[in-house]
Amino acid sequence: MAMQPGNTGAQLMTYGITAYFRPWYFDGRVVYWGEPEHTRSDAVNSANRIRQSMIKRSGQGGFVNSW
Repeated sequence: MAMQPGNTGAQLMTYGITAYFRPWYFDGRVVYWGEPEHTRSDAVNSANRIRQSMIKRSGQGGFVNSW
């Protein structure tokens, strides 16, 4: 899946025998990563919080990077 501006997701990661999901948000230019979560649903929720935080920080009410 190609990332598009505004996409969020959760990347499966393993540390030894333990699996985690790392949340991410792509603004069209930069991928912002969050802290690993134990469940995919928690990571997706965290990714959405990252997205909202970046939207507020940009002051645009939309994507951080407008093409």
